[in-house]
Order: sequence, then structure tokens, then C-alpha cells
Amino acid sequence: MQKYHSNNNLNIDSTIEKVTNATLNNWGPYILNTSVDKKFTKKLLEEGSKIPEQYGVKKNLAGRISKVRKFNDELWISESLIPYVNQWLEGWNNFSRKSFYPKDANLSSVCINYQEAGEHKPEHIHSSTDLSFVIYLKVPKEIEIEFNNFNANKDIAFYPPGSIFFNHGEYHRFAVCGRYLCPKENSILMWPGYLRHGITPFEFMGTRISVTGNINFLD
Repeated sequence: MQKYHSNNNLNIDSTIEKVTNATLNNWGPYILNTSVDKKFTKKLLEEGSKIPEQYGVKKNLAGRISKVRKFNDELWISESLIPYVNQWLEGWNNFSRKSFYPKDANLSSVCINYQEAGEHKPEHIHSSTDLSFVIYLKVPKEIEIEFNNFNANKDIAFYPPGSIFFNHGEYHRFAVCGRYLCPKENSILMWPGYLRHGITPFEFMGTRISVTGNINFLD
């Protein structure tokens, strides 16, 4: 497991504000959703394609994707992730009205995933992880078309095809417990490891490629 290190200092106001009507809704998990440098995604795609089959990840309860390969060299990936981790920290500090500045972090379990038609990941969590992330390297346009054609009133599925979804808290008619979206190419999502999440299958006979991993902070 390679060590993740950041020398970037975040200039965030550490003042704890009083709760107002405007901030009452700022609770629960914070999810970063932003674009990624194309040079970074290109290198991930190229290096991931070189990983031999013996570095495949065994199937487990959280995986229904047949082709998953684990990166051995994670140092260059951790260095490229620094600005996105700092974005998450800045967003979470503003969101939570707290001031958290970890000294360091460990990056682990970095894998490239080749999702084919009909494959999915059921809802799961990463219980021993501070942050989880996914970077989308290749997303065929046909998957977005499937997503947009989904009709919640007619289709049996709860979430549209090709979704990544997140669930939090107890289900109640007046609670907003879930969020979902159709991932964009060259984008990253980052969220707390305890947050329930999964991905839905799509019908298009193509491949969606992503890189996933976990981060633990060293306070």
C-alpha cells in the first residue's frame, strides 16, 4: 500500500457558524462530483490496459463485474489525486462548518473496471474506508441515451440503467434518501466510505471503463 501525501494547504475559514435556516439542510454525506484532467484519465486508461490477467480481482459480494484489474504502482495515481482530495476536503469543511486538515493519507485498492452489458454492483459500503472514489475513463454515449429514456412510472427498475446511485439514512415518505446520476466521461466522484452505493446494469453492448479506490486519512 503506497503512502498518499499532500503538501497543499487549504485556506478555509475555520470559524464555526451558528445554525441558521439556510444551513439546516447541510447534513449527511458530502459527495464531490467534478471533471478530471484528461491527461490523468488517458494515463489511467493506458496503464490499466497493460495490467496482466493474473492481477484480476476475485469476485466478491460487492461485485458483479467480470473484468477488474488491480494497479500495483499506486504512487503516481496518489500524486495525481491530491487536487481532488483537497477539493473534497474544502467542500466538506464548508458543508459541515468544520475544519479538518489531515496530515497524510493512504491510498489503497485501486482497480480498473470494465463494465459490460448486464453487469452491475449491488448496494454496498466500504466500512473501513474514509473516502471512496470512482473516475470514469470511458462512457459510451449510448449508455446516456438509455439513462435519459428511463421512465420511472413505467419501468420496473428503481434506478435508470447505467446509474451510479447513493442511499443514506432511513426511508420515509418525507425524506430524500437517495441520489443517482449517469456518470460523465473524464469525471470523478468522491464520497465517505460508509455511504451506501452501487451501479445499475445497462443494455448497450459496449464497455464502460472506470477506476475505483479507497483513501484513509492519517490525522
